[in-house]
Amino acid sequence: MASSSIDVARAAESDLAEIGVIGPAAYAVHYHEDWTNDPVAFARQLATFGAEAMREVLRRPDARVWVA
Repeated sequence: MASSSIDVARAAESDLAEIGVIGPAAYAVHYHEDWTNDPVAFARQLATFGAEAMREVLRRPDARVWVA
């Protein structure tokens, strides 16, 4: 049996493109049913997990965002 490892590191600016896709997609998969009555609000909520929103999070000294 082969062993494998996962490298975990703090997210950086260079990770924003991927985070901007994965974040909204992960939220949408798990919470889409909560937003069936207001798709516009759902779209706005998804944007809060996008690359630009995460750029602001990464700038905060108290924020910790990890990628693997």
